[in-house]
Amino acid sequence: MNESPASWAGNAAIHYVPDEMTSNRERLMGRNVASEGFMRAFIRYADVKTFFCYADTPKAAQLFAGSVRRARGQKDVRWVAPDRPAILGEAGCLFTPDPGFARQAWRRRWGGSGPFSLCGLTHTTASHTAMDALTTLLTAPVQSWDALICTSSSVHAMVTTLLEG
Repeated sequence: MNESPASWAGNAAIHYVPDEMTSNRERLMGRNVASEGFMRAFIRYADVKTFFCYADTPKAAQLFAGSVRRARGQKDVRWVAPDRPAILGEAGCLFTPDPGFARQAWRRRWGGSGPFSLCGLTHTTASHTAMDALTTLLTAPVQSWDALICTSSSVHAMVTTLLEG
Protein backbone atom coordinates (compact mmCIF):
# COMPACT_ATOMS: atom_id res chain seq x y z
CA MET A 1 0.00 0.00 0.00
CA ASN A 2 1.87 3.04 -1.24
CA GLU A 3 -0.88 5.63 -1.21
CA SER A 4 -0.74 7.98 1.76
CA PRO A 5 -4.04 9.41 3.01
CA ALA A 6 -2.53 12.91 3.15
CA SER A 7 -5.04 14.20 0.62
CA TRP A 8 -8.07 12.68 2.34
CA ALA A 9 -10.79 14.84 3.87
CA GLY A 10 -10.95 15.18 7.64
CA ASN A 11 -13.37 12.37 8.40
CA ALA A 12 -13.09 9.20 10.44
CA ALA A 13 -15.17 6.18 11.19
CA ILE A 14 -15.64 5.89 14.93
CA HIS A 15 -15.20 2.36 16.30
CA TYR A 16 -18.25 2.51 18.51
CA VAL A 17 -18.46 0.09 21.43
CA PRO A 18 -21.47 1.29 23.45
CA ASP A 19 -20.40 -0.13 26.80
CA GLU A 20 -16.91 1.35 26.48
CA MET A 21 -17.93 4.80 25.24
CA THR A 22 -20.34 5.93 27.91
CA SER A 23 -19.97 7.52 31.32
CA ASN A 24 -23.45 6.32 32.29
CA ARG A 25 -22.33 3.07 33.86
CA GLU A 26 -21.95 1.45 37.25
CA ARG A 27 -18.17 0.99 37.18
CA LEU A 28 -16.93 4.23 35.65
CA MET A 29 -13.36 4.35 34.34
CA GLY A 30 -11.35 7.24 32.92
CA ARG A 31 -11.21 5.58 29.51
CA ASN A 32 -15.01 5.61 29.34
CA VAL A 33 -15.17 9.34 30.02
CA ALA A 34 -12.33 10.12 27.58
CA SER A 35 -13.81 7.98 24.80
CA GLU A 36 -17.28 9.44 25.26
CA GLY A 37 -15.82 12.95 25.31
CA PHE A 38 -13.90 12.36 22.08
CA MET A 39 -16.97 10.92 20.39
CA ARG A 40 -19.20 13.80 21.50
CA ALA A 41 -16.66 16.42 20.39
CA PHE A 42 -16.21 14.75 17.01
CA ILE A 43 -19.96 14.57 16.46
CA ARG A 44 -20.46 18.16 17.54
CA TYR A 45 -17.58 19.82 15.68
CA ALA A 46 -16.63 17.64 12.71
CA ASP A 47 -17.36 19.38 9.44
CA VAL A 48 -18.49 16.25 7.60
CA LYS A 49 -21.51 15.33 5.50
CA THR A 50 -21.62 11.73 6.70
CA PHE A 51 -20.68 10.18 10.03
CA PHE A 52 -19.27 6.67 9.79
CA CYS A 53 -19.90 4.23 12.64
CA TYR A 54 -17.76 1.09 12.74
CA ALA A 55 -19.73 -1.23 15.03
CA ASP A 56 -20.25 -4.93 15.54
CA THR A 57 -24.05 -4.83 15.52
CA PRO A 58 -26.87 -2.83 13.93
CA LYS A 59 -28.09 -1.97 17.46
CA ALA A 60 -24.75 -0.34 18.32
CA ALA A 61 -24.89 1.62 15.05
CA GLN A 62 -28.42 2.78 15.92
CA LEU A 63 -27.21 4.02 19.32
CA PHE A 64 -24.43 5.97 17.61
CA ALA A 65 -26.90 7.41 15.08
CA GLY A 66 -29.08 8.51 18.00
CA SER A 67 -26.13 10.40 19.49
CA VAL A 68 -25.53 12.11 16.15
CA ARG A 69 -29.20 13.09 15.78
CA ARG A 70 -29.36 14.50 19.32
CA ALA A 71 -26.24 16.60 18.73
CA ARG A 72 -26.58 17.55 15.06
CA GLY A 73 -30.11 16.85 13.90
CA GLN A 74 -30.69 14.68 10.86
CA LYS A 75 -27.09 14.13 9.75
CA ASP A 76 -26.33 11.11 7.58
CA VAL A 77 -24.88 8.17 9.55
CA ARG A 78 -23.42 5.19 7.74
CA TRP A 79 -22.84 1.89 9.52
CA VAL A 80 -19.61 0.06 8.73
CA ALA A 81 -19.89 -3.59 9.75
CA PRO A 82 -16.59 -5.39 10.46
CA ASP A 83 -17.17 -7.65 7.47
CA ARG A 84 -17.43 -4.61 5.14
CA PRO A 85 -14.10 -2.82 5.66
CA ALA A 86 -14.05 -1.36 2.14
CA ILE A 87 -16.33 1.42 3.38
CA LEU A 88 -13.53 2.59 5.70
CA GLY A 89 -11.68 3.81 2.63
CA GLU A 90 -14.52 6.29 2.11
CA ALA A 91 -14.14 7.61 5.65
CA GLY A 92 -10.35 7.84 5.34
CA CYS A 93 -9.60 6.89 8.95
CA LEU A 94 -10.75 4.44 11.60
CA PHE A 95 -10.57 5.82 15.13
CA THR A 96 -10.57 3.19 17.84
CA PRO A 97 -10.76 4.21 21.51
CA ASP A 98 -7.92 1.94 22.59
CA PRO A 99 -4.33 1.25 21.59
CA GLY A 100 -5.07 -2.16 20.10
CA PHE A 101 -5.67 -1.62 16.41
CA ALA A 102 -3.44 -4.44 15.14
CA ARG A 103 -6.44 -6.55 14.07
CA GLN A 104 -7.76 -3.66 12.00
CA ALA A 105 -4.30 -3.23 10.41
CA TRP A 106 -4.35 -6.87 9.32
CA ARG A 107 -7.93 -6.56 8.09
CA ARG A 108 -6.95 -3.48 6.09
CA ARG A 109 -4.03 -5.33 4.50
CA TRP A 110 -5.77 -8.59 3.65
CA GLY A 111 -9.33 -7.39 3.23
CA GLY A 112 -8.81 -5.52 -0.01
CA SER A 113 -10.38 -2.53 1.67
CA GLY A 114 -8.21 0.16 0.16
CA PRO A 115 -6.15 2.64 2.10
CA PHE A 116 -7.32 4.30 5.25
CA SER A 117 -5.46 5.35 8.33
CA LEU A 118 -5.81 3.91 11.80
CA CYS A 119 -5.83 5.99 14.95
CA GLY A 120 -5.79 4.52 18.44
CA LEU A 121 -5.92 6.15 21.85
CA THR A 122 -4.07 5.20 25.00
CA HIS A 123 -5.64 5.29 28.44
CA THR A 124 -4.46 3.01 31.19
CA THR A 125 -1.30 1.39 29.87
CA ALA A 126 -0.06 -0.49 32.94
CA SER A 127 -2.35 -3.51 32.51
CA HIS A 128 -1.19 -6.68 30.79
CA THR A 129 -4.06 -6.31 28.31
CA ALA A 130 -2.97 -2.81 27.31
CA MET A 131 0.69 -3.76 27.05
CA ASP A 132 -0.17 -6.80 24.93
CA ALA A 133 -2.30 -4.60 22.65
CA LEU A 134 0.60 -2.18 22.23
CA THR A 135 3.20 -4.85 21.48
CA THR A 136 1.03 -6.47 18.81
CA LEU A 137 1.55 -3.27 16.82
CA LEU A 138 5.22 -4.27 16.37
CA THR A 139 4.32 -7.12 14.03
CA ALA A 140 1.11 -5.73 12.55
CA PRO A 141 1.18 -4.04 9.13
CA VAL A 142 0.84 -0.51 10.49
CA GLN A 143 1.70 2.35 8.16
CA SER A 144 3.61 5.59 8.66
CA TRP A 145 0.32 7.51 8.50
CA ASP A 146 -1.29 5.50 11.31
CA ALA A 147 -1.28 7.09 14.75
CA LEU A 148 -1.42 6.26 18.42
CA ILE A 149 -2.49 9.18 20.57
CA CYS A 150 -0.72 9.15 23.93
CA THR A 151 -2.72 11.01 26.57
CA SER A 152 0.31 12.34 28.45
CA SER A 153 4.07 12.62 28.18
CA SER A 154 4.47 9.87 30.79
CA VAL A 155 2.27 7.53 28.73
CA HIS A 156 4.30 8.42 25.64
CA ALA A 157 7.52 7.57 27.49
CA MET A 158 6.06 4.26 28.69
CA VAL A 159 4.87 3.31 25.19
CA THR A 160 8.23 4.21 23.68
CA THR A 161 10.11 2.21 26.32
CA LEU A 162 7.80 -0.79 25.88
CA LEU A 163 8.06 -0.81 22.09
CA GLU A 164 11.81 -0.25 22.05
CA GLY A 165 12.25 -3.10 24.56
